[in-house]
Amino acid sequence: MGLYMKKVDAKKEIIKYILFLIVGVLMVVFYSATTSPLYPYFRFWDWDNALFLVMGKEWLKGNIPYRDLFDQKGPAIFFVNMIGYLLTNNRIGVFIIQVFSAFVSVLFIYKVLVRSIEDKLAIICACLSIFLLSGSYQYGNLVEEYFIPFQIICFYFISDWLSRKTKEMPEHNPLYALFYGITFGFCVMSRLTNAISVCIAVLFIIIYLYINRAWINLLKNAITFILGTAIVIVPFMIYFAIKNSTYDFWYGTILYNISYALGSSNTLGEFIRAVPRQIGSYALIGTGLLLIIKKRHFDGFMYMAVGLGTQLMLFNLQNYPHYSMITFPFIPIVVYELMRLIDKNKDLIRIAGIMLLIGTIVLACYKAGRETIVYVHIFKTYSVARIEEDNNPYKQLCDFFENIPEDERDSVVAYNACPSIYLDKDITPACKFFAYQDWQAEFSSEYTKMLNEEFLLKRPKWILFSGNEDPAIKEEVLDKYYEARFTEMGNDAAGNNKGLILYRRID
Repeated sequence: MGLYMKKVDAKKEIIKYILFLIVGVLMVVFYSATTSPLYPYFRFWDWDNALFLVMGKEWLKGNIPYRDLFDQKGPAIFFVNMIGYLLTNNRIGVFIIQVFSAFVSVLFIYKVLVRSIEDKLAIICACLSIFLLSGSYQYGNLVEEYFIPFQIICFYFISDWLSRKTKEMPEHNPLYALFYGITFGFCVMSRLTNAISVCIAVLFIIIYLYINRAWINLLKNAITFILGTAIVIVPFMIYFAIKNSTYDFWYGTILYNISYALGSSNTLGEFIRAVPRQIGSYALIGTGLLLIIKKRHFDGFMYMAVGLGTQLMLFNLQNYPHYSMITFPFIPIVVYELMRLIDKNKDLIRIAGIMLLIGTIVLACYKAGRETIVYVHIFKTYSVARIEEDNNPYKQLCDFFENIPEDERDSVVAYNACPSIYLDKDITPACKFFAYQDWQAEFSSEYTKMLNEEFLLKRPKWILFSGNEDPAIKEEVLDKYYEARFTEMGNDAAGNNKGLILYRRID
């Protein structure tokens, strides 16, 4: 009988895991327009998404990030895309990695929820909640997407420790700290600001262990955290040192982004409009307040600090929707904590908890629903045939590219133009600064200097130029060494007037 029950339980677990995998596939196949086979002709908005694909493809071909091709992200996101190209030699490999990421996220959302609600309901909620990610997903293959499972697992561990700790037994599992370190290392090697929530939580854990004099446990956790961070960062450091690209690596990963952070801004109006897609942070703050009222002071202040810290950081960054993705993992924690509060209380706290829970779900579903409507339109537009209308900016860019002779396409760089052009035309950028040139130049004079030095050194035969009448390379490069061979007026994806120019090097 015991063996039979074990077989039944194992079968249920397998079915559960298969269900989570199916849900992961469905989420990514519908919402990741830049990698999903459902949208073979979608190129309209994919900027960062396409840039990462270019970096991954070129890294696999032997071009070193930062030395040969530049972007201001850490190498982890390029590595993910490189592994994707290694798997299938196209963007479908990246799609497979995204599905795995979504699967892990659903699995650990379930593990969080099942501690406060019954198993079947936890399965349903986990499967449905991953679709709320669509509110800030922004067409997929962005840094935050790959960080989400790390963040969910971290808060699964953190909430587990919070539920068990006492002043008499304050110890925190050092293996949890190892994973926090791995997560922090991944953020350093992709986008450091994503680590804000985990770093705040770790600080509270340190304070708790310190106050309760758990010195040995604190030391063990410190060692494993550092070890976890090193596991991720050190291999990249060694790799780029071997490639004689240490400064290039740290400039693209950290130094440039200091200038970017200092030059970033957000308006109050934009911040308010972002509330639905950042509801996880606000709900976590509210949950923390309710816990404080119920005299769970430490837990409540930790959650409030995590939510407030995340929002403060987002307020001081550019208002790109995908930045808000890091607030999504707070929703399962909010549901877990509120369900515990609702179950244990019969007073006004119960009513407040129910209202907060309903408000969180409604706002999150509202934003996800609006984005889903957008995706339905994208599916109708980009799933069947190439868009042929004259005002399609990307089609115009591709058609304009055809003016470059085939025997000279080995020396082309796109300037301010969508990076998808490199993928669709199967060309390697002729300069390491191959995308976002003027946008990146806005934040750093050092970048502008290096940009001009690179173009003067490489002097590609052709520059496919888009927009901006006063580019960062105009006086030093374009005016001296290039002539405009072809020009054309058009619009960008936002409908703004944007001219296209093909500059040919004067030989």
